[in-house]
Amino acid sequence: MLFRSKWSPGDRLYFDMNSRLGSGNNVADHTGIYIGNNEFIQASSSKGVTISSIAPNSYYMDKLIAVKR
Repeated sequence: MLFRSKWSPGDRLYFDMNSRLGSGNNVADHTGIYIGNNEFIQASSSKGVTISSIAPNSYYMDKLIAVKR
């Protein structure tokens, strides 16, 4: 379900953030909730709750490994 055209607000996004270190193994270590319009909501210990882009070629799109409804 990685095809954006099938995503709906409320879908869960799973990311492998370790892939940025070259050691990514497709294990989800970060999640977010898709809110529509190429955006998702996420939480972090440093920034709190934020809205981020999941547009094509975005930082987070490169880390995305799964989308679940």
